[in-house]
Amino acid sequence: IHNLAGKVVSNVTFIFFGSPGAVTFFLYGSNNVFAFAANTGNFNARISAWDDCSLSISDFAVSGGTRIELASSEIVVGQGALFADETLLQSHDGHGIVDLRSNEIINKGRGRIEIGKHVWIGRRATILKDVTIVSWSRHRDIINEEERMFFAGLSEDEQEPSEKYITG
Repeated sequence: IHNLAGKVVSNVTFIFFGSPGAVTFFLYGSNNVFAFAANTGNFNARISAWDDCSLSISDFAVSGGTRIELASSEIVVGQGALFADETLLQSHDGHGIVDLRSNEIINKGRGRIEIGKHVWIGRRATILKDVTIVSWSRHRDIINEEERMFFAGLSEDEQEPSEKYITG
């Protein structure tokens, strides 16, 4: 755990129900919660967190080396999610985007990433803020066509994978 804030970092909660893999924390702010389920021994990550963040890693999630960036945001990783090495989860924009007419920041607000159960994220994939990947998806099921995103996986009322993919 590294405190890089240059100030006192307070109100940080670590909840480990088991032993995660090789996880390194870089803390730049306060009011953060990190929770790892019991069976996350193969979850290897570098986690950077600024103020007001939460991270939840469910049972049997596996990571070969994921970089996780949180700033006033939340990331939830579902049971059995698989991450290849060099993946990035970034639940914030990194900087403000200013409307030149009004001089107001237009991308404020709390970010969220949700990775469903049994999702596979391939090498060097980047998942940005306000993205949900539904359970049972694979990275090849996600396409970007003319700035529209399509995710393939189960519909909300299905519980098991089937031969079909639902997109929308």
